[in-house]
Amino acid sequence: MALDDPITFKSYKWQNSQNSTEGEIKILMDKPSFTNSKGIGSDLCRVYISKIKIKKKENIKKFRACNYKHSWGPHDRYGHIIQPHIILYKWRIFEDKYF
Repeated sequence: MALDDPITFKSYKWQNSQNSTEGEIKILMDKPSFTNSKGIGSDLCRVYISKIKIKKKENIKKFRACNYKHSWGPHDRYGHIIQPHIILYKWRIFEDKYF
């Protein structure tokens, strides 16, 4: 899985010629994850760009994937937990706009 590869600035591409779809993700940087006042949550987050092209329409978004083990994840300014966009294996995927 691309998120498990420790190399940054590496691109991973895929293509499906039957559906005229293709995609690419590029790992931009590693960041320490959310840490609470007790020091719990010293896990890793990876910031990446996702590009998906269906026929001739391309969609580009920036995401943050975090491997939280000891916390539910980040909180917004009101103290509510930000829900992940999706959970893949050990990674919780968030839109980067929440950080």
